[in-house]
Amino acid sequence: LQKASRSLVKNNSAQAVTVAASSTGAAPAVTIDPSEQVIPAGESATFTVTPAENLATDTPYPDNILFADKK
Repeated sequence: LQKASRSLVKNNSAQAVTVAASSTGAAPAVTIDPSEQVIPAGESATFTVTPAENLATDTPYPDNILFADKK
């Protein structure tokens, strides 16, 4: 059984910024690719979120994704 990946799009309406994406769960249930990228002003970037390989099927794994500007 293959676990499906999902794409998240982060829009940037301000100046160019480097954005880091991370899982905030105690035991992260996902991987995020890329974990960091530059988003130019007025553009968007796509992050791919994939369930971790070691997760059992039919079990909920709550997790949050944090997008943070790197200064």
